[in-house]
Amino acid sequence: MRLLGYSSIVALTAVLCTAALGAVPGEIVFYGDEAVRPPTNAANYAPTEVAIQFDAEIFFRIRTGAVGYSVAERESIVLQRIVEAVGAGKIAPVYVDEVRGAPTVYIDRYRIVTVYPQDVVAAAAPSAEALAYQWAAGLRRGLERTAPTWIVEPEPVFNVGVGPVVILRLRTAAGYDSLRDRAAAVNQVLPDLMVDFDPALVAIRPVEAGTAVLYDGRVVVVATPGDAAAEGAASAEALGAEWAQRLRALLPLCAAG
Repeated sequence: MRLLGYSSIVALTAVLCTAALGAVPGEIVFYGDEAVRPPTNAANYAPTEVAIQFDAEIFFRIRTGAVGYSVAERESIVLQRIVEAVGAGKIAPVYVDEVRGAPTVYIDRYRIVTVYPQDVVAAAAPSAEALAYQWAAGLRRGLERTAPTWIVEPEPVFNVGVGPVVILRLRTAAGYDSLRDRAAAVNQVLPDLMVDFDPALVAIRPVEAGTAVLYDGRVVVVATPGDAAAEGAASAEALGAEWAQRLRALLPLCAAG
C-alpha cells in the first residue's frame, strides 16, 4: 500500500496523458490506451486489494483486477489520474458519468476510475452505479480533507423546470453525452406539456434503463438506478414516482406563471 501526501502530488504530474472523446466532452484520460501499461513491480508487489488514498485518508478500495489490468496496475493508474487532476490546480466537481455504459468516476474532465462487474462482486455492492457513487463520495470527502480547500467546488446539478419553478434536479448523464445535454433534452419537452396540461395523464412505467415518467404516453424523463443512488432514493421506481408527482403538482404552476 502506497501513501501520497499532497506535497508529493504536484511533483508527480508528468505522466502519460491522452485527450479523448468519451462521455464527458473534452475528457482527459491518463493511460487510456490499453496497449500502454503503468510500470509496476509485479515480482515484489502483487496485491489482491489496495486502498486508494492520500496520506492516511482512504478514498475507496479496489478489490479486483478488471479488463486485463491487475490490482496493482489499476492502483497505479487511478492514483496518477487523481494526482494529475489535483495538480491542475483545483478539484472541480467529483461526479459519476458513463463510459461505454459503465459508471465512471470523474474529477472535472479527468477520468478517474470505471466500475466493472468484477468490482461489484468483490465489494458485495448492490449495483455498479451504487458502487460508483460510493467511490465518488469517498473520493470527494477524502480530497476535501487532504487537498487545499481553495481547490474544492460544489457537485454538478442541473435543474429541470420552467422559469423559477424547479420540477426536478438531475445529477447523472444517464446515457447522454453529458449531464448538460440530458437536462437540455428534458427541458425541451416541458413547454409542449404545458398546453392544456392534465395531471391525470402523468404516469410511470418500467423500462430497460429504469422507470420512465410519461405524459400521455410520451416519455418525459427516465429515472435510472444511478439517479436513485445520487438522490439517495430507495430505487429507480421510487424516484420515478417522486418525479411524476412533482410534475403533476408543479407544471401547472409554470403554466399559471
